Amino acid sequence: MFLGRKTEKYGQEYCYLSNDETIQVGDRVEVPVGADNRAALAEVVKVAWLPKEEAPIPFERIKAAYRKIGN
Repeated sequence: MFLGRKTEKYGQEYCYLSNDETIQVGDRVEVPVGADNRAALAEVVKVAWLPKEEAPIPFERIKAAYRKIGN
């Protein structure tokens, strides 16, 4: 599953992988950001079930979300 989040500062959308089928739009997740993969909180703005060939960006560049925060 692909998750989308947008940055507040620039409105740019980022894509992450997750195998947590309970994640929905509006949920908060902990994701890796930056070259050092530091943990940051993000709100999910998009959830898509796609084959990796249809990934929004090259599949090998997509980082995995660490975990869902809360319920």
